[in-house]
Amino acid sequence: MFIITPFHNIKPYFKTFKRNIASILELDSVEMILVNDHSDDTSNQLMTSEFNKKGNVSIISCESEGVSAARNFGLNYLYENVKNYTNSWVTFCDFDDYIEKGLIVGFRENPLINKYDYVLFGYSTDRLQLDHKPFFSVKPFEGVDLGALAIEGPFREKNRTYNLNSPWGRLIKLDFLRKNKIFFDEKLTFREDLIFNLTIFAHSPKAGIILRSYYYYYLNPNSVVHSYIKNVIQQNRLAYINIKKFTDKMQDEVKKNLRLEFLKNAFIQSIFVFVLPKGRHNKYFLSKKRFKNLRMDAIFEALWRTDIDKSFKNKMNKLLFYLANKRLFLPIYVMIEFHNFILRKKTDDKN
Repeated sequence: MFIITPFHNIKPYFKTFKRNIASILELDSVEMILVNDHSDDTSNQLMTSEFNKKGNVSIISCESEGVSAARNFGLNYLYENVKNYTNSWVTFCDFDDYIEKGLIVGFRENPLINKYDYVLFGYSTDRLQLDHKPFFSVKPFEGVDLGALAIEGPFREKNRTYNLNSPWGRLIKLDFLRKNKIFFDEKLTFREDLIFNLTIFAHSPKAGIILRSYYYYYLNPNSVVHSYIKNVIQQNRLAYINIKKFTDKMQDEVKKNLRLEFLKNAFIQSIFVFVLPKGRHNKYFLSKKRFKNLRMDAIFEALWRTDIDKSFKNKMNKLLFYLANKRLFLPIYVMIEFHNFILRKKTDDKN
């Protein structure tokens, strides 16, 4: 099993990263590909000094910038250096997250996993909810629309949480990616993970699921999903072009619902990374201008002609959408700024 982990300026997190991967590096059935994404601090030196002599760690430096380019660089490195693609598997792990050892041990002891192309495993933001023991079987994941699940977001199965629109939380057969020429879209810095998975699903992988949670997802306040993304409107448009391609041959009603589901989620997420991002002091009038630009973007026109707000499971998101539909920015500003204040306080308390 290969684990691709891009890193960029991770010096403050290096000790935690080193501790998190220590147990899995004890296993000879795993190899980590650490991809330096143009770090301008001492991250690369730290990685090289600590792991260069490890037989199951490769440290490489990406030529292009961005996490998508770094992941693709890791994939191409494997294509050039792995001799047996057939039963080789790859997964991705962010530098501030980690994978429980039980996944690698279970993978090593269950050769029947090789009848699949794409295998899901659960994740949690709570370390105490992770499984430590190896899994004993992989269940077929059939009779579901993988693309629809990815667009809709995380889902629950047997008391575990899974996410089909992330790069992590799944094992993918390397030969499947290689022969179908599947890579991350390097033009995207937002929603690229969803498009990557939809591209996989378009090639009809044989999917399985492990009913255990092995991936710890750290809610990093400095990550992309919590930071300001200046070009989010352009990113949404690019992603929507891919969504339309993916749904083009579906029945009209299914096509319409999936596209609306994507737009709904994209709009809400854009509020948190463009209009009122968590890691900034957001001035009211500037935020209001960004909100107006977002709401008036052509790709979201269809949202305001539907009653899609009834489909929201999250009460806060439902209220946000209702207020946006009514063009009521002041209560949105107050609600999210208070929400962001509470989250920042929790983060500061932990630190």
